[in-house]
Amino acid sequence: MNRILVFIILISVLAGCDTSTNVAPLGEEYFIKFYGSLGDQEGVAIKPTADGGFIIGGNSTPEFGGQLDYLLIKVDALGNQEWQETFDINGSGENDLITDISVDGDNFIIVGTSTINGVDKVVLIRVDNTGAMVNVPIVFDEFSNISYKANGLSVTSTGNFIITGPITGGDPTQYGKSFMAIINTDFMVVDSFSHPSNPSTVGNETIFVKGLEVINSNTSELNYLFFGYKNSITGSKLELAQFQTNFGSANNNQLPVNYNNSKVVDVVKINDSEYKLLAASDNSTYLINVEETSFGYVLAADQLVDAGDFIQGVSLAYSNNDQFLISSNTRPESSIISSSSILESSISGIISWERLFGTEISYTSGGVITLADGSVVYTGTAGFKGQKKCFLVKLKPNGEMK
Repeated sequence: MNRILVFIILISVLAGCDTSTNVAPLGEEYFIKFYGSLGDQEGVAIKPTADGGFIIGGNSTPEFGGQLDYLLIKVDALGNQEWQETFDINGSGENDLITDISVDGDNFIIVGTSTINGVDKVVLIRVDNTGAMVNVPIVFDEFSNISYKANGLSVTSTGNFIITGPITGGDPTQYGKSFMAIINTDFMVVDSFSHPSNPSTVGNETIFVKGLEVINSNTSELNYLFFGYKNSITGSKLELAQFQTNFGSANNNQLPVNYNNSKVVDVVKINDSEYKLLAASDNSTYLINVEETSFGYVLAADQLVDAGDFIQGVSLAYSNNDQFLISSNTRPESSIISSSSILESSISGIISWERLFGTEISYTSGGVITLADGSVVYTGTAGFKGQKKCFLVKLKPNGEMK
């Protein structure tokens, strides 16, 4: 295994980041750079933009503490920052926690969870390519007392947004359920649903992490396949649920399966009948196939991603050479310092290369993407002297920078 340790020395950059400060690139095209302002900034999600650059989504906290705000950072193809903006929903001073971002033409979509008057709500924000908010943020189920948490965002073939996550409070009859919502590009709710239909007993929770639009061989209608897990007093079990377009009753809802007490953290599409789950337990990460059969979608055998240390997967991307890119948090068993890991794995969990960032100070990983030329780009958070700063890494297809 080609395992490369990267030691990063951060002095003035992280001690005094502002909206235009970057670390000089290690190469013309491949680099690691840091972004931030006063306070803390965390990198959570990354997407490519039409101009060849990238948009980073994350969270920001004021210099002297306080609640989280949404954060967007626009950079060019070489990682040079073009602008940075934060968004405080309603100026309430309550938490705004980002889930993911999407690119919609020249606009950027933020999806997250905001606490509004003490109730957690799913929020969508549209931002233009200068960093200005285009419209008033849209709040899902705004006037109820039900609390939601946005876990996953995906985009359908028609451009609609699929958002899913757990119902976290406010109505005892909704305890243990997850919600699914289809929202169009005008931010109108096309449909929404909660699952399971019967209230769960105390101690059991169904938590959906991501939903995808799927096409399968036994129906002419578009379907939605939701990936998640069920928590109970006996541990966590992976779970799938399939719904028709109108969110009718669940079809082929497989009984939850226990894979070493792991939880779904991400999923990618391989083809129209096959998907790959990234699942993680407290100290291990697994790749698990989801396949369409005549009986519906089923979970296939898992493959342990063996990186040697405790490793918790965070984000998954599928590359054009039939490999998987995994961003994760890892640490030696005897250490309390977390490193950010980016690695390439085969479908069977065999690692071809891995890079670690932050071996003497704690780093955590965010989202990962692959580009058409095989380059790997991912974001995360660097900790330094009580501060947190967002980082962006771009690597060659083989994991090298030079």
